[in-house]
Amino acid sequence: MLPIVLTPEGPVPLYLQIKYQISYLITSGQLGVGEKLPPVRSVSERLGVNPGTVAQAYRELRHEGLIEAAVGRGTFVAPTIPISPDTAVRQMEGTRALDQALDRLRSLALTDAEIRLRFEAVLASKPVARHVILAAPTAKTGLKYAATLDRELGPAVTVHTVTYADLERRSPHVAMLLELCYFVVTFASSVRRIELALEPFGRPCRVLGMTTELQPQTIAALKLIPRGARAVVLSEERYAHQSLGLVVQHSGLKASEVEMQLVEELRATSLDLTSADLVIHTFATRDEAERLGSRQTRRMELVFDAVKESITHLRRILSPEEVDGPSGRA
Repeated sequence: MLPIVLTPEGPVPLYLQIKYQISYLITSGQLGVGEKLPPVRSVSERLGVNPGTVAQAYRELRHEGLIEAAVGRGTFVAPTIPISPDTAVRQMEGTRALDQALDRLRSLALTDAEIRLRFEAVLASKPVARHVILAAPTAKTGLKYAATLDRELGPAVTVHTVTYADLERRSPHVAMLLELCYFVVTFASSVRRIELALEPFGRPCRVLGMTTELQPQTIAALKLIPRGARAVVLSEERYAHQSLGLVVQHSGLKASEVEMQLVEELRATSLDLTSADLVIHTFATRDEAERLGSRQTRRMELVFDAVKESITHLRRILSPEEVDGPSGRA
């Protein structure tokens, strides 16, 4: 059964608590592509909630493209990287780019022979450089995961970060990047949102989902939390029950022993966290934990990074020479 922790008395609706936690199970790779989810009634009976609550969570996950229903067979985890071939689209875009370059070269009064020589010379001397966009919820998160992609994908891939807000307000900067970039990397849970945000730009592109997981060093630290400790989980609403579930799963604490605070409710308050034995926060709420007065020795960050298999998929698409040799055949 799905490891889901619910807090019925909390501020987050139960269907969202279920949705967010299943979303993490998928985007962290704990539920693999093609894996079958339990039926709605089974989940509702185990969690003690109305079947309609679970059905609503499943509907939202389908809308975000994380799961898909097969009539008569059940509900399954959808692929985070689209499997539809796009070779024809990329070749057409390549032809368009060459046509534009050729018009410019001929406007310089270069002969076709001179153009061929210049092209061969540049192709032979210029190192491989692929430009991709990384779409993240905030600039800070974008920089964090851009560093991961830089490290894992190597110098052949140049990462340009944009925020969800940049996309959704149709920033001219994004439009300019889409003239250069074809691939857009984002978090698996946001693939559908980013696809919809890109449509108004009218440029061919492909969105690739990146999965993330809690890091081993954080799991080890959670196991060392003493029983009976007063712990506070400080998180954004979307990640609150995911965070709570991970704390309960990897520590000796029970859900009833952990206080959960949503950062959206605290930004206008003067809540004092100094009396807590431990403040557990996410990357996005690190600054809030500091603002609210928790000492460094009393803080623990839930550290996430890209799943190894996800990086392998991205490398195969974005750096085929490294995976398959100079021919670039996948």
